[in-house]
Amino acid sequence: MGGTVPPGSLSGVAELEAGVRPITLKVLAGLLWGKAVALAGLTGWLLYRDLAGDADRQDLATFVTVYSGAYAALLAFVGFAVWRRKSWSRGPAMLLELFLLALGYYMIRGGQPVLGVAVILLGLLGVAMVVAAPTRRALGLDFHRSERT
Repeated sequence: MGGTVPPGSLSGVAELEAGVRPITLKVLAGLLWGKAVALAGLTGWLLYRDLAGDADRQDLATFVTVYSGAYAALLAFVGFAVWRRKSWSRGPAMLLELFLLALGYYMIRGGQPVLGVAVILLGLLGVAMVVAAPTRRALGLDFHRSERT
């Protein structure tokens, strides 16, 4: 019989589609990981400067170094959670992306307008990826879709 599909033969196709990550999820995870790598590099440089003893206030310099290292680890952790499609990862990802908007604003006010605008644009791109419908569906958070069925 031409054109008919045997019963049960499409189950493998549905499983393959379920394993495909949408581009918005890939971009979000990539943004989080990229920021984690950049911040880890900054942390290494700060650690070098701390050990060289160039800081005016060593206690403050140590705090900034530890804070940036912890933030880099958090970015990487949330990036992996987003990649593994953990539904709880959407909230922390959104928080980390919104945090960049405030950081960019204060960079602009502090005399670094080019870097500040770049940080704000990265934050806005991350927010757009978090709220995108394909990302919500991939994380199992598309409530409107489940109400229609």
